[in-house]
Amino acid sequence: DGSGAWQPLLLLVPLRLGLDAIDTAYVPFLQGLLKLPQSLGIIGGRPRKSFYFVGYQQDKLLYLDPHEVQPALGGGNIRGHVPGHVPGDMQGDVTIDVASCHFTGGVRSVPFNEIDPTLAAGFFCKDARSFDALCCSCTSLGASCLAAFSVSESPPDYEARLSDGDDDDDPDLVVVGPNV
Repeated sequence: DGSGAWQPLLLLVPLRLGLDAIDTAYVPFLQGLLKLPQSLGIIGGRPRKSFYFVGYQQDKLLYLDPHEVQPALGGGNIRGHVPGHVPGDMQGDVTIDVASCHFTGGVRSVPFNEIDPTLAAGFFCKDARSFDALCCSCTSLGASCLAAFSVSESPPDYEARLSDGDDDDDPDLVVVGPNV
C-alpha cells in the first residue's frame, strides 16, 4: 500500500530436490521446515498425484489428498450459520450433521524417498517479527543439514561476478539481461 506498514505474507518456495527422485540428503531440512511455526506444509506428491504434506513421522510424510471426494454436510441441529437464515427463527432451523464432517478412514503417509522431487514449501508470516524469525530459523536449519534453499539480505550480484574476469569458476553461468 506504499505506507511501509507490514502486510501479512504468504510465502511459497518452489523447490527441485533431485532429478527423477528426491535426494534423501534433503529430508532433515524438509522435516525441520515442517516443524516451524510459520509452516503451512508442503505441496508435492508422487508422479501423476498431488498431495498436501502437513507433517511427518519418522521416514514418512503425512498428507491430505486434495482430490478425495468428501460427503456433503447434512443432519444435526446448528442454527444461524447459513446465509438467509434468521437467528431465532424456529421455523427456519438449519440442521447440520457434524459427525459427517470430512474425516478420512485413517492417516495417509508416503515415504520421503517415494515423493516427486518438485515441491513447494508454504509459510505464513503475520508480521515482520514472524518473517524475521522464519529467516533466522531457515538459516540455522540450513547450517545443521543440507539446505534446500538459502536466505539472503539481498540478491546475488551476478554482474560483478562476470566483470571480475574470473569466468572459469562456473562455465555454466550465463546472465541474460538488457546490458549483457
